[in-house]
Amino acid sequence: MARFFLAFTRNKLRPDGRVLDDFAMGGDTVLALEDDELLYGGIGSPAGPVTPDQPMSEAFRDYREPGCTKVGFNMRYADGVLSTETRILATDERTRRSFGRYWVVIRIPSGLIRIALLAAVKRQVDGRGKSADRAQRRPAEHPGQA
Repeated sequence: MARFFLAFTRNKLRPDGRVLDDFAMGGDTVLALEDDELLYGGIGSPAGPVTPDQPMSEAFRDYREPGCTKVGFNMRYADGVLSTETRILATDERTRRSFGRYWVVIRIPSGLIRIALLAAVKRQVDGRGKSADRAQRRPAEHPGQA
């Protein structure tokens, strides 16, 4: 479901790709990585993703070219809870108003993307836990057996 709705945000999606990698293909990049948090960000314009002359992690904070929106998306794990937050900053008033109209349309699909993304992460984490449990429950090999 997340891939279906991501198509509306102009991300180029691969059928076998990971969702966060697909965000990166849309022009987003890792802005910060801590033990408990991952921050993705990108800059968009009506023509598509903006590629600054310097690395996005350096250009993002001070970028102010009119007609653009800056998007920050994080995933944070704290106290046993995985959460996400998205922040948008338009570089001028006209773009802010335009993005407001866009948000009215995309708000519900965006929420569904977030729910699907968190569910996918949970499935992967739960799957890893089950794999570890199965490995621990394997019977010990006896000498002389292959």
